[in-house]
Amino acid sequence: MRKLVGTGILTLSMVFAAYAHEEEHSHEEISSLKTQQSVLAQQIANLEAQLASVAEQAAATPAPAVATPAAAVFPRIRQSGNVSITPRMELNRYTDINGDDQIGDPTSSTPMRDANRRRLMLGWSYRLDVAVNDQIDLTFRLADPEDGATSFGSGQGVGIADAMKPVLPNAFFTWKASDNFRLSGGLLNVPSNAALEIQSSYHAGSPTNGWGNTYHGSLAGFNLAFPISSTFSAFVTAGMSDNEGRNSMEVDGDTILNRNGGRIIVGATMTLAEKKVTLRPTLNILTLGGKTVIADTVATRGAHISQGLDMGFKLADQFTLNADFAALQHNAEDVLSRKISMFRFGAEPIITFGGEKNNLFTARVRYAMDILANNAEAAKDNEESANIHFVDARLGIAVAPRFTITPRYRLWAGNLDGAWYGRGLGTSDMSGNEDGSRALHRFELGFATSF
Repeated sequence: MRKLVGTGILTLSMVFAAYAHEEEHSHEEISSLKTQQSVLAQQIANLEAQLASVAEQAAATPAPAVATPAAAVFPRIRQSGNVSITPRMELNRYTDINGDDQIGDPTSSTPMRDANRRRLMLGWSYRLDVAVNDQIDLTFRLADPEDGATSFGSGQGVGIADAMKPVLPNAFFTWKASDNFRLSGGLLNVPSNAALEIQSSYHAGSPTNGWGNTYHGSLAGFNLAFPISSTFSAFVTAGMSDNEGRNSMEVDGDTILNRNGGRIIVGATMTLAEKKVTLRPTLNILTLGGKTVIADTVATRGAHISQGLDMGFKLADQFTLNADFAALQHNAEDVLSRKISMFRFGAEPIITFGGEKNNLFTARVRYAMDILANNAEAAKDNEESANIHFVDARLGIAVAPRFTITPRYRLWAGNLDGAWYGRGLGTSDMSGNEDGSRALHRFELGFATSF
């Protein structure tokens, strides 16, 4: 609009210039210029009136308010949980001293005992996360007594009353002191990793046990987390693993009681290649304390020291390969005389496919192997050792949002030469006199839902 006014003024200037040279133009030309002058003057007057009106409206209109972010409302509460039920069938097989294949538990007076165990496995958990303010979070978790595997039916099943007794694996606070430091304390939720899995299996004396069903994924203590960047974080966790007298065992009629055992876990998470490669190295140390044996004689139980490396490779949108390696050492001068070396390595390809988003089916097959040897002088006569192969094949079917049905098959098989490590495969004699090959087949059909 201002440009039009300027143009009008320029035209008027030309008219005035024409008047100044009136003698050079005809009467008709001068009359035409005067007419144009009158029209332009009226247009300019109209434009100026419009400009004045716009200016008045602008002055009367208040400036738009600057939007301010709404204040955060605390406490913020988030709930989650799951329920699962899994029909399970187990089949024990072993090779007797004559090399013949048998079915059942070789340590039982009745070989066919528990040869074919059918059970229903119940699992449930409820988690409550509370953001108290910008810096403080609280976390609580209740779960079934067996961490997703409370059993009903034949074999070693429990009753309804036992399954209705919830446990509290987690109750802890988290202080977010800065962008690069977090402090947590209480009954911590400690995620599984290769170092914890191998130590849990060894501590339970069974390859069928892991971090979840041995320790419920819980540790009473403190965790210091250092999220340095989007591709690197580190942590240190320290706490008490077992209370005094919690673990005990009988050896030649003498009771060996556990003193407080401490645990230290140090680890890190690194992502590479645009987060397509994930590496998680971990060091785990579990001190077992002294053991009261006979007449105030104390035997040192030493410590379990395990190292692990978990690796994940995102090879395609629907294909991931997980791999892990772990080692454990246990030197003890107790009545069992241990100088244990144990190794585990495994791999697990995971494929998702089917459906509109290629996530209807999730197929995964894990293979792992445990190798254990006791190099103590007292153990060399029987060459205590174990070689266990593990296969875990499952197919998750997302039949509805947050509801899956998963057929699953697991196999533990291997040779045990005087090794007490195979108790979960039918070797229950702590002295380690059950030699031979073992195989445990486990068939399951899981139904699980979550929120």
